[in-house]
Amino acid sequence: MVVEGKMMEACEKYYHEEVIRQENNTEPRIGKLANQQFELEFLSMPCSWMECR
Repeated sequence: MVVEGKMMEACEKYYHEEVIRQENNTEPRIGKLANQQFELEFLSMPCSWMECR
């Protein structure tokens, strides 16, 4: 799904309601909503990882 550009659909389908994710030394993001918001912000960046490969 992610490779097809369906990141948000993948988050909705596979993230648990109480998911906890942490990138390197940043504070953990707790909960599905917080992680989906992070992904939306990431995907709105001028050059997302899918465009820069």
